[in-house]
Amino acid sequence: MLEFEPVGPVKIDCFGANTHIYVSINRSNNNDELGEKREIPKKMVILEKYRKMAPRIKEMEVYDDDVWVVSFPKCGTTWTQEMVWLLNNNLNFVEAKKVNLLQRFPFLELSGVLSQIPDGSEDVIFNAPRPRHIKSHLNVDLLPDKIWSSQAKIIYVARNPKDAAISFFHHYRNLVGYPGTKEDFLDAYMEGKIIYAPFFDHLLGFWDIRKRENVLFLTYEDMKRDIMGALRKTSDFLGKSYTEEQLMQAADHLSLKNMRNNPACNNDELVREARKFNKMSSETEYKFIRKGETKAFEQEMSDEYKAKFDKWIAESLKGTDFPFKY
Repeated sequence: MLEFEPVGPVKIDCFGANTHIYVSINRSNNNDELGEKREIPKKMVILEKYRKMAPRIKEMEVYDDDVWVVSFPKCGTTWTQEMVWLLNNNLNFVEAKKVNLLQRFPFLELSGVLSQIPDGSEDVIFNAPRPRHIKSHLNVDLLPDKIWSSQAKIIYVARNPKDAAISFFHHYRNLVGYPGTKEDFLDAYMEGKIIYAPFFDHLLGFWDIRKRENVLFLTYEDMKRDIMGALRKTSDFLGKSYTEEQLMQAADHLSLKNMRNNPACNNDELVREARKFNKMSSETEYKFIRKGETKAFEQEMSDEYKAKFDKWIAESLKGTDFPFKY
């Protein structure tokens, strides 16, 4: 059963993301849809708008040929979506440059997480032709129940939270309309007072199920270090076979330069639409795919906040076997 409750005062409330609430699953025991005994699910932060669509998502049909890309926001989601879509569509570069990624790989709960987006993003998925490619930032507990009894494939991508937080800050400034300080935003990030938080509950929930046959766990840093290795691993996971030459063509398509110059990937239309509502943006050259680097936080995070993040990361990962390599 879904439960909702107020988060309380949130420093980063703004036009595009306001009225934050907690959502969680109430179970009488620890056995969940995964058929495993796990900790009682954690509360996830979401917007009030999501409440209406939440039960529809939990109860939605899931098909064996569905392919899901899931992540915490700004962890390489768009890059992973484009890679997965290409590999699962015979490297159709023509369509990948012509048809917007939002159409090829729609965002399940989009209208529940941006105040200015009209209702109905879940219906896009419900009515999509198969095989469906589905993007979501929901945590393990809030994904559809039927996903765990299906053969649907889930690709999860993780990223170090320092880079992810800085990237999310710029996203909030330019797409969501956040007018506040970077420091307030970073504090909210670590405090779990931001949409989809807490960060480590999200990440570790998928890390714990990474050995399931229908789950592939990737990291942004590994993809940056070895995109060819990521392409081979993901091809195998999807049951596809390509030559090294074909994968090199895919790697070129997925380069930062080509992704940023491809309007079908760079969400130029979404950015333009957001700016119609968002008058707070100070970055007129903002691109949805911004720097696309590892350790970019070094240039934008103060020494004080680097130390705060280091402490938070160490405390959050204590007793786990998740390794951050960055």
